[in-house]
Amino acid sequence: ARAGVGAGEAALTPAVYSLLAELFRPGRLALAISIFVLAGNIGTGISFILGGSIVQLVNAGPTLSLPGLGEFHGWQIALILTGLPGLIIGGLAFTLPEPRRRVAPVKADPARSYAALFRFVGAHKTFYFCHNVGFALVMGAIVGAASWTPAFFIRTYAWKTGQIGLWLGIAMIASALIGMGIHGTVVDAMFRKGKKDAHLRWLVLMCILGALAAGVAYTAAAPVWTIAFFGLFNMFVMGFSSIGPAALQIVTPKELRGKASSIYFITLMAIGTAGGPSAVAALTDFVFHDESFVGIATAIMVAAFLLTAATLFMIGLKPMREAVPATLSTHEA
Repeated sequence: ARAGVGAGEAALTPAVYSLLAELFRPGRLALAISIFVLAGNIGTGISFILGGSIVQLVNAGPTLSLPGLGEFHGWQIALILTGLPGLIIGGLAFTLPEPRRRVAPVKADPARSYAALFRFVGAHKTFYFCHNVGFALVMGAIVGAASWTPAFFIRTYAWKTGQIGLWLGIAMIASALIGMGIHGTVVDAMFRKGKKDAHLRWLVLMCILGALAAGVAYTAAAPVWTIAFFGLFNMFVMGFSSIGPAALQIVTPKELRGKASSIYFITLMAIGTAGGPSAVAALTDFVFHDESFVGIATAIMVAAFLLTAATLFMIGLKPMREAVPATLSTHEA
């Protein structure tokens, strides 16, 4: 089931970013993608709010049995109920217009396209390495923190799942509503003023602030401060989900964007989704040998991932400045 969800996301996201790059000029692209990503962030927050309550509710009730489908346990019912709205909302995709292409379409040739992509990436390998791995590490910090923060509240404060979901969901939604617009607006303004490395430069600062906020969140003396600084951590670093793709679309030639995005997301999944949660588990089990240290383990993981990402972004500043002019000449910022 999770593989099916991932397959759908893998097809959706690269296509959307390529379409947005056609609809918006580079100097407006970060904000446009931020608005697109904002919807997903709000959805994640809502799933925390409703999911925790639904799990608590269905676990307290009887097992559901449906003819021909068998029995459904509480966690299965929770996944079905939170996923159903997507079937309805997804239909809105059919109302989207096909954007007018700014340049003549390129004849489809997968073999040539991937060969061209690898040649272009090879010519700008430092940028692509720093970009893809750096943003994957930021994602790892976010996913790792989101995965283990509920366990931190259970083990440290003995909170129930419904209570955890409510407050973490509120923190996620608030941080997304406040932060995503700021990230997109600031980066676009910097780029229009001639800062061709604006996307990576902004993330250097956000990674440092995010690491500091996470350190406070998981060492705070009261849950209210953990919630507050968890929200700040998310607000600082959540911009990666729009700024990273925007930088990739700007640097990569039009005909290669979809394939470049697919490789970018493979890197995110391989390093980010797997690395963050696994690092916290490894620190808790094999370094501290105590499950009550999950908060400290999470703070260490976040700091290590984000500061490494910030270092990669700093290394990638000059390569991005050198890579941007090759494609920016076809459409002004």
